[in-house]
Amino acid sequence: MVALRLWCGRLGEASFSICGRPSIPETSPSLSSRRRKSTFAIVDVSVENKGDKEASISSLMQVSMIDGDGFKYNVNVVVEGTKGSFDGKVAAGRSLRGEVGFEVPQTAKSLEFIFSDPFKKGELIWKAK
Repeated sequence: MVALRLWCGRLGEASFSICGRPSIPETSPSLSSRRRKSTFAIVDVSVENKGDKEASISSLMQVSMIDGDGFKYNVNVVVEGTKGSFDGKVAAGRSLRGEVGFEVPQTAKSLEFIFSDPFKKGELIWKAK
């Protein structure tokens, strides 16, 4: 299992944090034989809107994972066992928490969890151990 360090970061008026180490559940029985060299990484993430306007979060548009070889992995919406949803509107002063899952190679030596806003500059990167 690859463990992400617990990080906090700020992008614009939002404060983000990784709430725990990524969990990698046992290989899902639904994986096809060609995909059995993959595993799932599930990251528990939260955002707090510290601004005075509503913010929108889209895990499909704003979240990704990159391995040590530079390959990018997008959120996998069919990962079983995730709690909550890291998607939706976040009112000013409110928080949103959810788990996002990625299908990554079992051989990945390092992973980085990345949050970016396609409408603003900058990104937050949480590096793997």
